Amino acid sequence: MTLQDSAQSGNVLERLTREQRAGLFVWPSLAGPEISREEKQLLTTFKPSGVVLFRRSLKSLAQTRMLCAEIHELTRASHQPHGAVVAIDEEGGRVYRLPPPFPRNEPAASFASEEREDALRSQVMMQAACARASGIDCLLAPVADILTRQDNPAIADRAFSSEAAVVARCANVVAQEISSAGLLSCAKHFPGHGHTATDSHKGFATTDVDKATLSSREWLPFLSLIRDTKIPMIMTAHVVCTALEPALPATLSRHILNDILRAELGFNGLILSDDLRMNAISDHYGVSKKVTAAIVDDGQNSHDVSDDSFLAKASCDALEAGCDILLSCQSIVREETVLNAVMRHVDEKRNQEEWQAKAERIVALLKKRTTHLA
Repeated sequence: MTLQDSAQSGNVLERLTREQRAGLFVWPSLAGPEISREEKQLLTTFKPSGVVLFRRSLKSLAQTRMLCAEIHELTRASHQPHGAVVAIDEEGGRVYRLPPPFPRNEPAASFASEEREDALRSQVMMQAACARASGIDCLLAPVADILTRQDNPAIADRAFSSEAAVVARCANVVAQEISSAGLLSCAKHFPGHGHTATDSHKGFATTDVDKATLSSREWLPFLSLIRDTKIPMIMTAHVVCTALEPALPATLSRHILNDILRAELGFNGLILSDDLRMNAISDHYGVSKKVTAAIVDDGQNSHDVSDDSFLAKASCDALEAGCDILLSCQSIVREETVLNAVMRHVDEKRNQEEWQAKAERIVALLKKRTTHLA
């Protein structure tokens, strides 16, 4: 279904079930390498527009192919005839998801030199080809953060450089090669996670960079990706930028997402939240967690992360701030909390122009993916 079709037939959201309306805005994950009966039921009912997979779900090439095919089949609907977008974080270095026999690749920092641009292209070409052969539709890359604090535990060698021009050049290479392979890409983490002393996976993160510096440094790679590569998605940072919004993480800030990313930088693609289960978000709502989503992916039982009480409000707040897609990345069984909260919220908002625009942006992305698969 094209946006022209949508416009001719009225409000996109009105043609979906209540559950499908919620699923349009939420990308959950799976608990393991096989889809449980309860997960199948929820995928079939809510038809999420995307599913994010982690190492806990990807064990071999054959298993990954079967898993992705099953996800696509379970989530097919009239508005997404090829099913959900299957996405992974695949950066190289310490952030990788592709299972054996695929290799673990070099981190971004190793490609800062202009002489290594061909090596970077080669690595991304291989990552994208392996992902597509496995049934994956989207690589959540490139990292567009600039490493301006060497003690930054969240970014470190995930950043290409401490220089904006180098990051912009390398990030565009990554985005170009992902797109050339027929996959979707997503730049992260706006408005910049490179100047924090703490990791937003683990707790409260803040940056005191002033707006003039953000505009002339942190935002240059994002602006380049928007203008030069037409990046389809940008992911938020759960970082408080005190010069812009002294009390709210960027994911929850309408000023940062709407006034700056949309209006000032001119981005008209999808805005994805980073994982709402990260401790920077739970801490904002006064919920202290002992285990992070990142640790869970390394093998710890997901049920050790016990307190989900903040997620319903965080989900609605992030959507109101300007996010189009919510990432909440444990099993869809645990994300039913998010889906139900979003379902109730969309019931109230679905006739508003802003929410219709959100839905149309997502349908446009699904159409782009359909084109890739044709």
